[in-house]
Amino acid sequence: MTILIALFSFVLILLCLFTLLVVMVQKPKGDGGLGAALGGGSMEAAFGAETGSMLTKITIYAVIGFFILTFALYLGNIASNKDAEADSGESLLGEVVDAPAPDQSSRGVTPESALQRAIDTADDTVEAGEALSITLQENAVEAETTAEEAAD
Repeated sequence: MTILIALFSFVLILLCLFTLLVVMVQKPKGDGGLGAALGGGSMEAAFGAETGSMLTKITIYAVIGFFILTFALYLGNIASNKDAEADSGESLLGEVVDAPAPDQSSRGVTPESALQRAIDTADDTVEAGEALSITLQENAVEAETTAEEAAD
């Protein structure tokens, strides 16, 4: 099935390029533009005056072929995925959901240790704030004492 999908994918790429070229060769209604630059006039000489309608039909068939081939590839990929699931015995989503969670303790980070570090950090912050408050009070008392001595 994989080889068939790869072959159809290659044919789809070629069909896309062919459709692109056919659309670019067509003459626009203003009789100018890219169609004339790529040989729109020589197409009329080779295939007759009704080249525009022939190129339109080729474009329509190429686009229809594109949609049919794209839908066939979509169905082929679905079938291929179902075959892979049947061979393995479970769906690919089941493998992701049933996979064990990575071991956090091997990195030294556990929920308990992370919580303990947060508590320790908070305690250190409170202690630092209290020490700063005491220092500020001591400095205020010292400033008042200095101010009283200077006033005397």
